[in-house]
Amino acid sequence: MKFKLNYKDLGIAAKLLLFVLPLVILLVFALGYVSSTISKETLTKTISENLQNIANLKVSKLEDFYKRTYDNVSLLQNNEEIKENLSFLVNNYKDSSDQKTLEGKDAFIRSFVKTYGYHCLKLINKDGYVVYATGTDRILGTRIGDPDDKAFIYGQEDIFFSEIFKADGIHKMVVSAPIFYNNQLIGVIAMELNMASTYDFVQDATGLGETGETLLGRKTSSGALFLNPLRHDANAALNKEAKTGSVNATPVLKAVNGNASVGIFNDYRGEEVIAVSRFVPSFKWGLVAKIDTKEAFKPITNITKNITVVSLIMLAITSILSLLFARYIVRPIVRLKNTIAILGQGNLVEEKLVKGGSDEIGDMIDATNFLTDFLKNIVAFAKHIGDGNFDIETNIDETKGVLGSSLTTMSTNLQEVAKADEKRNWATVGLAKFADILRSRDEKLESLTDTINSNLIKYLNANQGSIFVVNDEGNESFLELTASYAWDRKKHKKKEILLGEGLAGRCWQEAETIYLTDIPEDYITITSGLGEANPRSILLVPMKIEEKVFGIIEIASFNEIGKYQIEFVEKLAESIASTISNTKTNLQTAYLLEESKEMTEELRAQEEEMRQNMEEMQATQEEMGKVTEEKDKVIMELREEIKSLKK
Repeated sequence: MKFKLNYKDLGIAAKLLLFVLPLVILLVFALGYVSSTISKETLTKTISENLQNIANLKVSKLEDFYKRTYDNVSLLQNNEEIKENLSFLVNNYKDSSDQKTLEGKDAFIRSFVKTYGYHCLKLINKDGYVVYATGTDRILGTRIGDPDDKAFIYGQEDIFFSEIFKADGIHKMVVSAPIFYNNQLIGVIAMELNMASTYDFVQDATGLGETGETLLGRKTSSGALFLNPLRHDANAALNKEAKTGSVNATPVLKAVNGNASVGIFNDYRGEEVIAVSRFVPSFKWGLVAKIDTKEAFKPITNITKNITVVSLIMLAITSILSLLFARYIVRPIVRLKNTIAILGQGNLVEEKLVKGGSDEIGDMIDATNFLTDFLKNIVAFAKHIGDGNFDIETNIDETKGVLGSSLTTMSTNLQEVAKADEKRNWATVGLAKFADILRSRDEKLESLTDTINSNLIKYLNANQGSIFVVNDEGNESFLELTASYAWDRKKHKKKEILLGEGLAGRCWQEAETIYLTDIPEDYITITSGLGEANPRSILLVPMKIEEKVFGIIEIASFNEIGKYQIEFVEKLAESIASTISNTKTNLQTAYLLEESKEMTEELRAQEEEMRQNMEEMQATQEEMGKVTEEKDKVIMELREEIKSLKK
């Protein structure tokens, strides 16, 4: 006997189950899919923007590094002392066993290398051999040391940056330039750059989570060669290569060919990542900032799991409710069926069902009306999320089941992610903004610090600020006020603070950040058109490099200063300290060069004067010789006359 299932023979409960459950399944999973997709797109956009900011900032730093090195080599190339020293070495150098020295004439070279922290500086004769080198590992009579000797070959023509290479366990780069003396090429100057510091800021994983990293590459005949150690491969530098046409490492292949890109790709490990590629024009390198999608989309994965669990719970609840519908009369069931059908089609019911009583059917009508309102709230919530508006108040009651709790938790998590990204983007954009200011800086400390101070106060929405720079030119060092800003008015006033004196002196002495919210009444007041008032917070940050303080930033505000703002100011203070250090060094170098030039001119004048005196003495001697000869002649004539008279 065959059993044949006839839909007409099924009970109303079974019919309701067969009709309602597919609609509910479709609706719940459709809403889950839409919410997950929209959230994923929003997170991808936010993370991509953050990666672009990081990549742009690091490209900017690499360009600054190139320009600073280029300027330093150009300064050495045109230095008269170096020209004269190289000329002396070329004329006196015989072979590697005859290691001539400059006998104390290389003070400027050693001071320059120590000041800028270069690995080694070498002077090379026209035959390509080293005749002078700084550093404990210097070997005279050898070549420069870069692959294929390109630094010497191209360094005779113009300033040349070699490719990165590894020697003595160190990743290096050589920068070379021709040296002309009396309009004649006499040799080449070359600087070895240790790439460790460059790798440090390139590999800085700030803002890149647990899996993100930044990598450099250069174009080769077969693809792209990795130039720096990687977070997931410490030995990648100069060893790992991405082949042209490979589906993996697409971003670095795009970058080395000068193509900027942003999107989801497979990296050199075959892992799916969100990556941004940029081109570094000066070095002709490619730069990629990336993060694994597993980490980036982890919040979405958790939300999807929660929605799946909630969906299963809702299916179970719907099944139970459907069985109860069989107890009611057909008309209310039809009305309920029609309403659920509309919801199952992805539409919302504008009018609620009218409750006929307080029995089970009335309760089911209430449940349906509640479901309608709940879905309306979910749709409204999903629409806000899709628009990127995470900071909203949802009408979904988190106490009403797991779905309400999950959606409320998702809203809270997305708000926290958006706020964290907003703070990171604020700091990244700020660092890029001040990098531009520092890159186009004036060589005068007063104007430089004044520009930094006014822009910093405005960017922090603070009210008043000052910058003190350490003055160590005299017998006793002190903090000197170089910039002051308050209420869009500049206050120019002289102020000097000794070590340990006041909050600024204490900040200088301890080399640590000081943040106060309990401000003494007589410490400082902020003046506006409405009168004077005490600030709510005071922030003092030392501008230091490796524990050496170059100055103090002091900020006063009517508002409390956030932790992320303090961290931003501390990072910025390091860059300002580096700029102040370089500015002071450049000024000192220019002063020493000018002083050296004046001494050279004075020596030349003395040599000319001595030459003229020698010529005058020689002429006098010649004249005295003539007079002596004439006297001897007269004496001889007189003797002859006396002899003749005696005869």
